[in-house]
Amino acid sequence: MGARPMARLIQDTIRSALADELLFGRLASGGKVTVDIGQEGKIRLVFADEPASVA
Repeated sequence: MGARPMARLIQDTIRSALADELLFGRLASGGKVTVDIGQEGKIRLVFADEPASVA
């Protein structure tokens, strides 16, 4: 797979899902996400809450 098809795949799957979660979902208040490929071969986002840090 070349660079352009790989970039398109990342944009269509991972980037779109992360943007939705950042704006409206589980990452709206921050956190950590791990991108994984499930056993069925689909992209899976695994979320872990991180405590808010004091600045």
